[in-house]
Amino acid sequence: MPQPSATRVALAYLQRQAGAHLDPEEKALLDEGKALLVKADGKVKGILPKNGKKFSLPEAQKLVGGYVEMNSVGQYRVLMNEDGLMVGLPPNRKASRIFGQPLVGDILFIHRGQF
Repeated sequence: MPQPSATRVALAYLQRQAGAHLDPEEKALLDEGKALLVKADGKVKGILPKNGKKFSLPEAQKLVGGYVEMNSVGQYRVLMNEDGLMVGLPPNRKASRIFGQPLVGDILFIHRGQF
């Protein structure tokens, strides 16, 4: 029987725990309709798309520093650099704690309708 990929394991966890490991300030930013940019250095910033509604692909690529890998989790989407491990991006301990899976680079956590 094949083993589930790390991404599928992370998605299963997120479907059960989406938002459970966010600080109250981070939850408040999401409640305001903002996306969370979880930087690899641990800083979290609430942001809105440039057009006020949806992130464009080039905008998302700039935020995660490369090609975008996207996973849908409940009402949210998680965007990350799909080549992050291969190019040696630094561990993102904050995002790893939130999502319960080792992640690297900057991570964008958005509402489903924002991409």
